Amino acid sequence: MNALLDILKHTLSISFFVFVMMLVVEYFNVVSKGKWEAYFCRQRGWMQYLWAAILGIMPGCLGAFAAVTLYSHRMFSLGAIVATMIATSGDEAFVMFAMFPGKALGISLILFGIALVSGWLVDRLFSTGLDHTQQNRCEKMVIHGSDSMALLPDWKAFRSFWTEKTRVILFLGLLIFITLLATGILGPPIWNWKRITFMVVGFLGIWIVGSSSKHFIHDHLWKHVAKEHLPALFAWTFAALWVIHYTNEHLDLAALIEESKLQVTLLSALVGIIPSSGPHLLFVTLFSKELIPLSTLVVSSIVQDGHGMLPLLAFSRRDFLKVKGINLIVGILVGVTWLIFSGYAN
Repeated sequence: MNALLDILKHTLSISFFVFVMMLVVEYFNVVSKGKWEAYFCRQRGWMQYLWAAILGIMPGCLGAFAAVTLYSHRMFSLGAIVATMIATSGDEAFVMFAMFPGKALGISLILFGIALVSGWLVDRLFSTGLDHTQQNRCEKMVIHGSDSMALLPDWKAFRSFWTEKTRVILFLGLLIFITLLATGILGPPIWNWKRITFMVVGFLGIWIVGSSSKHFIHDHLWKHVAKEHLPALFAWTFAALWVIHYTNEHLDLAALIEESKLQVTLLSALVGIIPSSGPHLLFVTLFSKELIPLSTLVVSSIVQDGHGMLPLLAFSRRDFLKVKGINLIVGILVGVTWLIFSGYAN
């Protein structure tokens, strides 16, 4: 029962952050008259992969969540989202910097370089010969003349806000989540940068709900984000976390590790397929005790992406499998090549 409650809390936290990130993307795209989206759609070269890799190397899953949001609106190409997921190490990045900070920085730089090259190669291999917008299916968000926004709420019209049912629901929902985060019921149990980030994002969501037009609230935030994406996001995230918990209870991953460095490396790549932060800690701990080579930890970091891929599972199961498959291939190629040249493949 306690495990189920923990899974529910984790699901709510992830869903909350991704939901508000989607509000932010929708909002700034409309405020900028499409320039926000157009910027990423124009980034055909290395700049897009650079931003994608930067989001990925940010410790935790927040950067990966933001990248998935951009990808869901086709602001990021397939290569860009692959780059983000290769670069990210999820929450394990914090553990690595705590246990071996110097080597953790080196690992981050290695992942950053692999992410840039891999992102570029993926878009070259999957190129259809179309222009960038068509090739990446850069889906424009609908912008209407009534979508004019104010950067600050119209306080004179504030009373009328409360007659709008959808605005009230969104406002109160965000306020409840912020309260749950502030009290530690949801999110991190202590005040740290992650809780502060969630709080800031929550207040940003309230600001957007308070300053947006009635049309934007109803058509963009309510009909598109809240009703179309949020239920699927919550359901798939909860299901994935439950399966992960059940598997970990009945499978001793440490017992599967054998003496062969090649087998352990391949195992680290396979374990990395699991969309969770927990299993990767096994290889972080083994590396800290010098029981596995650097290549094995790098392979695990390439394939695994913490919880960063869970929102993509809700947006598109096909894209989820495609990105995971590409990252698995990249991880195995890097690992096997590394082991061969270092003389460990025995």
